Amino acid sequence: MTASVGGWHPEMIKLRSRTAVFDIDGTLCFDGRTLGLTVNHHLDEGIIDYAPGATTKWEALQALEISDYAAFGNDINDLDLLRNAERSVRVGSHPSLDGAAQITVPASPEDVAGAINLLAAAARS
Repeated sequence: MTASVGGWHPEMIKLRSRTAVFDIDGTLCFDGRTLGLTVNHHLDEGIIDYAPGATTKWEALQALEISDYAAFGNDINDLDLLRNAERSVRVGSHPSLDGAAQITVPASPEDVAGAINLLAAAARS
């Protein structure tokens, strides 16, 4: 018998390649680590990010033999992705990403679009 955690019954939750699960008060619904998942609790957004296994975004790029890439990241799960990018942009001010990216922009669509335009212009020159 599986216990209910935070009102959720883990056997009822379908996990796909990437799923965000949250509840009203932002507490952890259940510990996906017991299922072999990587769990990132995004405190600013009040969500929990579940990913298969311990594979990071950066490791996935390595497996695809992609080394020259631009990355945008806003939370701790983007740390290795930003550190290893040719061009990297931290979106917002998550303290765990201090020093990980080349530039930081506010977490607004306009500022992110501006950073994309700058990267595109640099790539063309």
